[in-house]
Amino acid sequence: FGQGVGPIHLDNVQCTGNEDTLWNCTAIVSNHNCAHFEDAGVTCAYGPCELAGYTDQCCDISDGTDCQGDQHPEVCHCDTECELHGDCCSDFDLTCTCTNGDVRLINGADTNEGRVEICLNGRYGTVCDDFFGIVDGQVVCRQLNLPDTSVEVFSFSYFGQGTGPIHLDNVACNGDENYLLNCSHNGVGVHNCAHFEDVGVRCNSPSCTDGETRLADGPDQYTGRLEVCYNGQWGTVCDDLFGQEEATVACRSAGLPDGNAGAIYFAFLYFGFASGPINLDDIICQGTEDHLFNCSYTADHNCGHFEDIGITCNPPCEYDGQLRLAGGDSNMEGRVEVCTGGTWGTVCDDSFDNSDAKVVCRQLGFSTGSPRTYINLQYGRGFGD
Repeated sequence: FGQGVGPIHLDNVQCTGNEDTLWNCTAIVSNHNCAHFEDAGVTCAYGPCELAGYTDQCCDISDGTDCQGDQHPEVCHCDTECELHGDCCSDFDLTCTCTNGDVRLINGADTNEGRVEICLNGRYGTVCDDFFGIVDGQVVCRQLNLPDTSVEVFSFSYFGQGTGPIHLDNVACNGDENYLLNCSHNGVGVHNCAHFEDVGVRCNSPSCTDGETRLADGPDQYTGRLEVCYNGQWGTVCDDLFGQEEATVACRSAGLPDGNAGAIYFAFLYFGFASGPINLDDIICQGTEDHLFNCSYTADHNCGHFEDIGITCNPPCEYDGQLRLAGGDSNMEGRVEVCTGGTWGTVCDDSFDNSDAKVVCRQLGFSTGSPRTYINLQYGRGFGD
């Protein structure tokens, strides 16, 4: 409740609980060894259930009343959070009761997400994020009868830090379990974690079909950041080992021309930073595959989004010297690109001025009256060598 100011009057207060005033309790007056960061505080509630954060509306199961729980003759209703998960608290031990192995998601925006908590020894506790991955998250969602094909896992107490025990650490599921408690772990209560490592899960409905491929945030349908659908979620592809063969197969996967494919490294420079998962890494293709998922790859990556790969799947140009303007708002403006050897390429701005721009406009059949020349990536970076 914040630090007080002024003198510290009492220290080592010891009451029996029957005194009418605090002054009647045993205490040291004025002579103390404390600072104000040790100031005591109290919350006064109306009943024993409220003291534990619950309501004091109790019911007697002996008269046939429909009560929440049957541990004791008199059962208190829990607060909203406990009732949401079907728990109850007893008037005697003031604890939430739960069934061993039950899991729940706490503090999320809806019932499909939140901090993972599991019931063990009659008490809910958290799960450490060490080695906790998508497969483990899928088991949590499956146990809760929530969608398990498009799961996100959040580390470092994304949904807030829990309280109480940390029940599980180093969880490692095979993926076919129906209950989190059936997965491998260190043992109940055996951990080296703190609550800032509480793991969270989001159980999404699939946003795409596994294997789908798309190019995102590019200037046209043929160029962009490479994204693939994996476990029902769109995600990026890391540029490790990614080259010409992989770009060719990626274009083919996206249903785009593959004869003039090219890889675009540091895609964030061209298409902005992506968010969400990185789905594939270390892809190795022969170049003849029909789909990226037919190539060798790993879904476990060591990348950041600054390593996202982009590709260009432009159809080959028609003849040497052919011109186009790319990246503009209309076909009358843009980055100057010229065709050489069936491939589009850019023109360096060294010495390029309005006289050169007039020739470009004339070749494209536009007016040459007052062309403007732009430098310094006015229409974005080009691609290729």
